[in-house]
Amino acid sequence: MAIDISKFGEGFWVTMAFMILTAIILCVAMITQSEIAGSVVTAIITVLGMIAAFWFPTRGQTAAK
Repeated sequence: MAIDISKFGEGFWVTMAFMILTAIILCVAMITQSEIAGSVVTAIITVLGMIAAFWFPTRGQTAAK
């Protein structure tokens, strides 16, 4: 029973791209101790929360049949 990733919508991939970007910036912030990078991560996490708040309730409603 394999997962068919071709059925994942664009919202999933946008969220994944944001999560990967956030992880990279978070690693840079931890290594460099940069407060600016830390602020950027906080802002991106807020955006991720907004995307997730929209994406999860609409999951499965826009799929082509």
